[in-house]
Amino acid sequence: MKTYVLLLLICPLLMLLSFNNKGQPLEENASSQTSISAQDESAREVPLILKEQKSLEFYIEQAEAWWKILEVNKKNENAWFNYYKANRWAQMQYGRTNSPQLDWRANTEWLTQSKYLKSGDDIVLHVEQELPKSFMSYYLRVWNTKNIGKEKIPLLEKAHAINPNFYEIYDDFVMHYEIDNKREKRKEFNVRWFKSNDFSETFLNFYYNVLLTLKENAILLTYGDNPLLASWMLQDALHFRQDVTLVNIALMVNEVAYRNSIFKQLGIPPLNKVYETGNSLSNLQEIVAHVVDNMPDNLPIYFGLELDQQIKDTHEDKLYLVGLALEYSESNIDNLAALKRNFEHKYLLDYLTVQFTDDSYPIASVTNWSYLQGISHLYEHYKVTGDLNNAKRMKELALTIAHSVEGESYQQYRQNVINYFQNN
Repeated sequence: MKTYVLLLLICPLLMLLSFNNKGQPLEENASSQTSISAQDESAREVPLILKEQKSLEFYIEQAEAWWKILEVNKKNENAWFNYYKANRWAQMQYGRTNSPQLDWRANTEWLTQSKYLKSGDDIVLHVEQELPKSFMSYYLRVWNTKNIGKEKIPLLEKAHAINPNFYEIYDDFVMHYEIDNKREKRKEFNVRWFKSNDFSETFLNFYYNVLLTLKENAILLTYGDNPLLASWMLQDALHFRQDVTLVNIALMVNEVAYRNSIFKQLGIPPLNKVYETGNSLSNLQEIVAHVVDNMPDNLPIYFGLELDQQIKDTHEDKLYLVGLALEYSESNIDNLAALKRNFEHKYLLDYLTVQFTDDSYPIASVTNWSYLQGISHLYEHYKVTGDLNNAKRMKELALTIAHSVEGESYQQYRQNVINYFQNN
């Protein structure tokens, strides 16, 4: 059995894995401590998009609400932070919906949706004028930069010195030290981040199983921050699957020196092209093609399930679903055996049915929908072969996953899964 196509009912959910991982300060400076209700009851904390995805309308509304607060007090760091997030994610939502062929940061039409919307560059300029040498001025300069460069490390260090309890800055340090090939420093911050307990347990459980899917010395092509950061944390803080190399295709597009350092490590010829249009689909496809076409024969390669469907379609006849990843192979492989081995003997799945902590990333449960691809194939296989006990187990697991995802925007997907497994 050869298959890699995602179930149509869950495809839109997997793209949530690619959102940038930024959140809120755990402590606020005295200058930013304000009562929202005393100034504008319509203002709400703009949540980490990974924790809770909101609509474009919500982000536009919050941009207006927080700007009105800033008109009263331009020294309010928390207001600037929420205003920046509302604008950034309004741009992301608008760009991905209206110009999916482009890097979302390249879209400028989103600014026409409200007079209260401003570009990241404009917001950073305002913050630096109103709050020079503040945590927010340093931090937003780093976050607003498209590419990761060594010159940003001093800014990160200054921001961290001002607010050391702002754990969300750790991912910036991790990413910068990875780019700078300082793996021990990357490990140091991953260990500190892990000990802070400010990371989703669900993500760590999920990507633990992703890494279990892979053969020794495998290469995993990924997209987005979360597959990268969660896997690095498992490697650095838990010393797990350090043999696996993560190749984040978006990072490869934007960082030429880093791209070629990883290629050198893998025995792949360099690719010196500068991609002026950023993370467009064609640029991402070119990176993937370069890796696939030049990969040494002794290194197994896998595609992450979160990769764009069109990228996977390009390599359709050579991708095999083996669990939580797609194995690339020039020859036929028995992926059904791999699915059974992973789900029956390797994956740690107890967390799907029982959790003893309240994960602060409620939207992280959406990642668990990726299990449904393998579960559905195994469910049909067990029914056909008369293995009714395992068929029942797959059905119960699928329904548990479906019921764990809350929120009105996921209602139709959840109902599709429930109907499929209850009626078949």
